[in-house]
Amino acid sequence: MNFSEKVIRYRSGDLMLAGVVMLPEGDSHPGAVFVHGSGNSDRTNPWYQEIARHLASHGIAVLLPDKRGCRESEGDWRKADFHDLAADAIAGIKALRTQKSVDPKSIGLIGVSQGGWIAPIAAHIGDVSFIVSLSGATVTPHEQFRHEVTQDIRQKGLPTALSPIYFPIAQLFLRRRWNRWQDVEDFDPMPLWEKLPVPGLLIFGEDDERDNVPVQESVRRLRAAQRNGRVELSVEVFQGSGHGLREPGGKRIRRDFLGLLTEWIIIRR
Repeated sequence: MNFSEKVIRYRSGDLMLAGVVMLPEGDSHPGAVFVHGSGNSDRTNPWYQEIARHLASHGIAVLLPDKRGCRESEGDWRKADFHDLAADAIAGIKALRTQKSVDPKSIGLIGVSQGGWIAPIAAHIGDVSFIVSLSGATVTPHEQFRHEVTQDIRQKGLPTALSPIYFPIAQLFLRRRWNRWQDVEDFDPMPLWEKLPVPGLLIFGEDDERDNVPVQESVRRLRAAQRNGRVELSVEVFQGSGHGLREPGGKRIRRDFLGLLTEWIIIRR
């Protein structure tokens, strides 16, 4: 399916944000707004671009924003906490809702990596139809960062026993880079997932366990939430893929993941 692209601007509180909208031909399409991961990121992020273009070519409208403080968006993500970024995500939904070819009752969020902490916050405070988390941990940021540091040490061929020494140093650099780290590091997303008011899809690459995300513990917590029967959560783990959900041994994002994501969003209508 063909789709068009255009740049839009919209407000989140006092900030003017910008991004690109990908609109499939025709009318009444479901929509999705991307929620960025950590650090600087904008509409040109190649990981997001590949996913967004696939969705748009299969009948799903997409807003791929510039994160606050990046490219054409005002503000500074270094001074923002998760609730500030969740407010930006909700503003993105409102902006996508104004597009005539989009079904205003079927717009959700796709949180990528760190965005997987932000999306469930937005689902509890705004009008969101569904949320997706891609390679997002369900432990606290503190636990996730400790896991990441330990895996980084292991990948360098150093003893993991060095983690307690290296971790405080790495955390100090992170605090200098992100002013609000101390405000979010103990954030526990599971109470939000356990009472999620909309359908949720969480996708992991199994090999991310050896890199960024404690996949096994994240999935264990989600399976426990599924068993309580009060939320609609789907959890998928792709073997042979890491944080970027790429084909085993390849560079492109795996087609079966993209197919699953597309189908799941469309049937949520």
